[in-house]
Amino acid sequence: KRCLQHGEWELASACVPQLVNSVGGLSEELQDIIKAIICHPYRLKWGPIGSPHKLAWFWLQVLEKWTKERIPPHIKQELEFLLLLEELGSEGLTETHLQELHEAFLALRSEERRDDAAVKSSIQTLLEKKKPRLAQTLAHFFQDQSCTEGRALQHTFIQHLMKKLGKPEGRHEWVEEIYSVLSLLPWCSPRSDGQLETLCETLWAARDGPLQEERILGSLLRPRCDTLLSVYCSTALRLQRDHLLRNAPETRADLPEAEKLTLSLCCHKDRPSTWKTIFFECLNSGKHFLEQVLITALDLIKHEEFSQLRRLLQQEFQPLSRLLLLLGWTHCQSLTSAQVLLSILHKDQASANDTVLQEFCHLLTSQLGILEWCEANNPGIPEEALLAQLHTLENHSALYVLHSLTPLARYEEHRIIELLQLPSLPATVETGGLGVERNVVLFQGFCAMKYAVYALCVNLHKYSNCSECESLQHPHPSEAEMDQNKTSSEGCSLTFQHYLSECQLYLETVPAMFRLELLENIFSLLFLSTSDFVQQQQTESNTETDAHSEHESD
Repeated sequence: KRCLQHGEWELASACVPQLVNSVGGLSEELQDIIKAIICHPYRLKWGPIGSPHKLAWFWLQVLEKWTKERIPPHIKQELEFLLLLEELGSEGLTETHLQELHEAFLALRSEERRDDAAVKSSIQTLLEKKKPRLAQTLAHFFQDQSCTEGRALQHTFIQHLMKKLGKPEGRHEWVEEIYSVLSLLPWCSPRSDGQLETLCETLWAARDGPLQEERILGSLLRPRCDTLLSVYCSTALRLQRDHLLRNAPETRADLPEAEKLTLSLCCHKDRPSTWKTIFFECLNSGKHFLEQVLITALDLIKHEEFSQLRRLLQQEFQPLSRLLLLLGWTHCQSLTSAQVLLSILHKDQASANDTVLQEFCHLLTSQLGILEWCEANNPGIPEEALLAQLHTLENHSALYVLHSLTPLARYEEHRIIELLQLPSLPATVETGGLGVERNVVLFQGFCAMKYAVYALCVNLHKYSNCSECESLQHPHPSEAEMDQNKTSSEGCSLTFQHYLSECQLYLETVPAMFRLELLENIFSLLFLSTSDFVQQQQTESNTETDAHSEHESD
């Protein structure tokens, strides 16, 4: 007690650990004395401490350290506020302002409605004095549970930031002040706020100037609350999206908004910013970015926007080129567009560890060359038939395409073999050579069957007593091989021998297993009889007669 009476507070606090565990009621009496000092410090000798509030705070720390006794929260909160007022007074706030703040605090505790002009004015003064932490501490005391008061004080911070951002400076002190105020910006409302969104828009606009977006995001982080960060990110995503859509490459077709955005992102030069936007866009849309790139590319192929397709795949997405060629092949509307697509997505692209896709694209290139040859050598092919073959090129051999679109048997064999042996692209020896060899062998087998059928038909014609047929529709041997003075029967015999020898020559050029299969087919033709041909001729004759009768009846 003597230490307390003489104001020797440090010495008195040193006695507390010994007295607090004493028996006989001394401990309870000690705690009552300390509580009295905390609640009523004004008449004591507080000079060495600095103020009665600091004296009360000193003994509050002693009480909580050495005893389990706790002061009621409202007393502790009021003591903290009074200590804050002392510090505010040292920063130049007048006694009138301090008195108004104290009254506002008491009114808030008694749940009375008071004008918060004094609080706003004090916060604004502290912010202008570059004391954002004191301003944030003062605002913390006036944030009630409904957050109505806190939202108004938050607007004071926002208005200060907007004023500062309206006159940007390049000085380091100005930049750090913005970050400091932003990191202490009070927030308690989960609802969207117009002023906050305006602030986020201004911050986003300044991110490439004196401010850095990483520092902005770090200043908006709050413990157990991501509202401020979410508001900024959603605002930044909206603004970035609008900016990209405004600057998207022009296309002849009207693409959907998502595809315009993807095209603009893939053509944007600032790759770090682009990938950040892609990440947030994927989170927002729920789609993987590769899926969106493929959808956009396929739509460009449909509308034949090949220049924009090239730009879309010029950077990180170049490895998707050959995959896109296969996916978008059926969208080609002509042989010309297919050739352009092959050039962009295959011929002009470097290898991307996609050997299987390269081989498939080589096949498409070769098959497209066959299709173009058919169009050039048989101009009467309908456009629908060409497109049907174009869209199923990967399913059929070159021989099938030739047989479907041209009178293949009428062409000279050497022309077709030269066509099949034309190189398509610089392919590997294994893949390119095998493909060409396969096509040539199939055609040689076709020629062997063709001459076998020709020989059979010539032999049948020998006994048909045909007086009208002076020259066969099929190619004849040369004049040096056939004497003009021989009889028609002898001419047929020579033609038969010629076709048979041609068949034999082609059989000798094909592999043994394939030759065996061809011989089986040829031997099966020996079981045909004259009635088989007569029956076919009668059927054709009956069909013509029925058609003529129907025409007359009409």
